[in-house]
Amino acid sequence: MACRPRIPLIAGWSIVLTPILLSACSFLGRGSPTPGGFSDYGLQAIDLSEYWARVESLANDWRPEAYVSQVSIDVALPNSPGSSSGVQFKVESPTDDMVSLGVMCEKGSCKAIEFDQSPGFPIGHCRSIELVDPEVGSQQALVIGLEQGGSNYVYNSDATALLILSYASGNKVCSERLTWTVTFFEPVTRGVRVIIDAKTGEVVE
Repeated sequence: MACRPRIPLIAGWSIVLTPILLSACSFLGRGSPTPGGFSDYGLQAIDLSEYWARVESLANDWRPEAYVSQVSIDVALPNSPGSSSGVQFKVESPTDDMVSLGVMCEKGSCKAIEFDQSPGFPIGHCRSIELVDPEVGSQQALVIGLEQGGSNYVYNSDATALLILSYASGNKVCSERLTWTVTFFEPVTRGVRVIIDAKTGEVVE
């Protein structure tokens, strides 16, 4: 329902009260509900399809058998200079467990950087991620995270928000379950972390 302040035309008061009530309506509308009934607080998580074709092209140029093993999406928060909007794809090759390719994308462009693993810490190869794998999209995962306590950190000046899509569980052991890990980090309270099944939307942890 739209917020429409109705003010009696009492001399002088309408001039004073109208701006105040309109401001209140504007504040209440900042977290407008999504079609599912939940509020996204005006936040926007990058959709995987926006950069997927470009990432696949860079991965194939790097190694023909390369695949995406993890996706990390940063979400910009309105009052936090430390937050940002961008996405990083981790690309691996089963023929080389000491090197990975990071593809960082933002503002419509992508760049790739090869990373060497520290000696003694080879890459643990989990299942590859395909664009069609997550039935729960990034925006839907973000909204679930907000509903699970993340909304308390949206307007914090020192908070950050991060979504990670992976077949690895929290302790980095490979899993058959594809999950979104939605984290709202804030230095004092440590924020919240929500793990969501990327197929069903079920909150796992």
